[in-house]
This record gives sequence, structure tokens and C-alpha cells, in this order.
Amino acid sequence: MSFLSLTLRAFPLARHCIGSFPSPTATKRLFSSERKFVPKKEYLKNKVQDILLQSSFVGLVAHKGLNAAETNDLRFELREKHGLKVTMLPNKVVKRHLEEKGIDGLGDKFEHHVAIIYSKEGYQFKEFHNLKDHPKLDLLGAYVDHTVLEKGKLKQYANLPSIDELRSQVVMLLQTPQMQLTQTLSSNQSRLAYVLGQIGAGTNENA
Repeated sequence: MSFLSLTLRAFPLARHCIGSFPSPTATKRLFSSERKFVPKKEYLKNKVQDILLQSSFVGLVAHKGLNAAETNDLRFELREKHGLKVTMLPNKVVKRHLEEKGIDGLGDKFEHHVAIIYSKEGYQFKEFHNLKDHPKLDLLGAYVDHTVLEKGKLKQYANLPSIDELRSQVVMLLQTPQMQLTQTLSSNQSRLAYVLGQIGAGTNENA
């Protein structure tokens, strides 16, 4: 009896492991050149390009000592309450892409631990500016409509009404003349009815 047979009889685990080895065909398929893997650098470059070019709002914050639990809580809160996403990318990759695209005034902000907070659904100035009260976050600026906004301007934009608020105000302005006209017509109808009633009462008395 061979040594391999004795080993398989004595150690069932060895039999299991040997039996679980992939077949030569599966191994060839696994390592074949047909499988295409995206290099990490290319993936990161595409990620940066997607965020900067496809997002309607991109905010930058420096985070100081955020642990894993705090980071997850921040991601969840911003995503669920405000529709904002959070990601962290290597500074060198981001700065290189900014240089290639000719975007000035943004690369110097990627010097320490920087988190990118972005949205593809609207201008989230107010929600982003509220992060100033977070003890471990420092607002650095934003990138909106191909324009770099410094930290000092964020408060001005945050105080502006949101798109929904502006729409409500426009609807109210459009409805106000109609409401006034309706009230005027109703008031005139009431007065006319009163006058006609008085005339009718006077006619009956004279008769």
C-alpha cells in the first residue's frame, strides 16, 4: 500500500482537501488570459473622474481621528437623511487627475486625511455646511458646476433657499394674483347682491 493511500485512510481531512482541488480545466480557465482585471490605478482614476464630472455637488472635509464606527455612522447619516455619499481616495491620485484636467484651486486641499462628500441629485450646500459642527470634521471647500468654492463662500450658498423652496415661492407668486382676483370678484358679487336686495326691498315698500 502506498504512502498516499495510508495518508488518505488515516487522515480524512487530507482526502477532503485533495478531492477539492480544481480540475486542470478549471485551473486553466481561472488563470486564462481571457479574464480582464481593471488595474487599481485605472479604477481609482475612473472613480475620481466620475465623482468630479458626474456629480452636481462635491464637498471636501478634513477628518481628524475618525474611527471605523464613526465613519460608518457618518456615511449612513449623510446617505439616508440627505442623499450624500462619502468616499476617501488617495491624495496623489486625485491631485494627478486634477492636474490632467486643468482644475486649479482644488489640489492643494488634498494634503492630509480628506473625505469627499458628493451628490448627483442636487446642490446640498445647507446639509454640507451643517457638518461644521462635527467635532472631527473641518470644511475645506466645494466643487460645483466646474467652479471651486472656498470655505468662506459655503455659508453664503448654504443660506440660499433650496430648489424645492424656490419652486414653492414661484408657485405662490403665480397663485397670488388669481387668489386676489377671486377674492375681489367674490366681494363684488356680495356687494351687488346686497344692493339688489336693498333695491328690491325699497320697491316692495313703495308698492
